[in-house]
Amino acid sequence: MTSVFEPLIERALQGVTTRSTCTFGPIPLDLRSDVAADLEEIGTHLSPCTDPTWRPLTVVTTTTDTIPRADVPESLRPTEGRTSVAFDGDVTAYTAGHENTTWFLDASRSLAIRWIARIDDLPLWEQVNPLRAAGRWWSVQHHAAMIHCGAVGDERGAVLLVGDAGAGKSTTSLACLGSNLDVIGDDFCFVEADPAATTADVHPTYRLAKLDDRALAMLPRLRERVVGTGMRGKSLIDIGAAPLATRPVRAICHVAQEPGGSTRFEQIGRAEAIKATAPSTVIQARLVERETLAGVMTAARRAPTFRMHVADVTEVPAALDRFLDQVSDT
Repeated sequence: MTSVFEPLIERALQGVTTRSTCTFGPIPLDLRSDVAADLEEIGTHLSPCTDPTWRPLTVVTTTTDTIPRADVPESLRPTEGRTSVAFDGDVTAYTAGHENTTWFLDASRSLAIRWIARIDDLPLWEQVNPLRAAGRWWSVQHHAAMIHCGAVGDERGAVLLVGDAGAGKSTTSLACLGSNLDVIGDDFCFVEADPAATTADVHPTYRLAKLDDRALAMLPRLRERVVGTGMRGKSLIDIGAAPLATRPVRAICHVAQEPGGSTRFEQIGRAEAIKATAPSTVIQARLVERETLAGVMTAARRAPTFRMHVADVTEVPAALDRFLDQVSDT
């Protein structure tokens, strides 16, 4: 069915002046834009999988150089505080006022069009972790969700690290940099729960992690990995450009900072793990809230759930290594 948005989509496609390819976790991306610098920036911030298995996605960024603001329907023009969704034919139009963009999403063509007046209008958090809206939308087409969590692991599998903002997910995840465990992510990961499988899988998303000054003081060896400053003055830590393997989720751990004693793991109910994960994940999942919540709940049903009491961040790599031995044998 032809959509009323088709003329705008065609103009965006015709206005492309530059093109590149890269991988966003498990997603092979065909990036196109009418601004060359946009693609250079995006590609350096995404973390690739060693074996990207999802359907390829074409993402086109178009600006007022191609489509003047006046040509975007008034109800879909991004303004501060506005979030709106419109459906026509196979196309979903999604206005994200908080990131100054309007998306035209067509799963039947594996196509995402992003309109923004100027690339410089993108907020800093979107520049650091680009294409969140497209990633979330495309993940639910693959029985997956972009979940607010960290993840570390190796060939035995992975542990998801969950909790509210400030719980210590990033600190706990990044404590494993340089150890035998791969840091799959510190803040966002794709978690896939294929109906035909019995476990969930975790895929990487972004290359740059974030630490505040207090956390960086606990992990001073990471200062050499600082490449810039993000939101609220947090240091941006380069996890590395090497592709990361998709790993089966062996456990979900709710991180709790408890100085003194030793780092330990306590089994908790799934509801408690979901409560620690769902609110901060779903509130960011505009457009696909229901599907994202379902993804969180499915992942929690497929792996045992624990609270990780972190006493000393320097103990984390060894503690998680021992814990992975334990949960991968069950």
